[in-house]
Amino acid sequence: TIAELRKENAKIPELEKKFAEIKSENVKLKRIIEENEKRNVRVEELEQKNIELETRLAILEQGKEEKSISTEDVAHSPVNFNDSLKQIVLPCGDTPISASSKLPEAEVSISTSSHLVSASDNKSRPSISILPDDSEEKRKSVIDKVLKQFPYLSSKYSRPEGASPKGS
Repeated sequence: TIAELRKENAKIPELEKKFAEIKSENVKLKRIIEENEKRNVRVEELEQKNIELETRLAILEQGKEEKSISTEDVAHSPVNFNDSLKQIVLPCGDTPISASSKLPEAEVSISTSSHLVSASDNKSRPSISILPDDSEEKRKSVIDKVLKQFPYLSSKYSRPEGASPKGS
């Protein structure tokens, strides 16, 4: 009884030492987890930025191709190209990512402002957006249109083949 208690008391310093080691290890692991979460957020931001840059590049390439085609057509045809105005509305702005989110469930928000890009500078026609009003749907619609035009691009934010945006 007393001998057993002394035996158990002798284990206390050893257990306290193990507890301190475990506590120290937990602090290190929490720090590592926080660093990983910050890296994950940064990776998500960079992936979103990459998608935006791919979209811009695809639109610029498309504009360059259209300009090249229309230049050739002007030389061979008397058609008035001001009558064939094409417009693309692109979302713009920074894309902040929720810092508390994990990679698969990250929420992405897009600025509601947009820029109008046209193949012609015909000022007599009003600007008409063919995209949804909802900023998330607008972002998805632009990405879908770019991916249809340039199928070699890919995005984890694109819709599966055959899926249509809301209201379509």
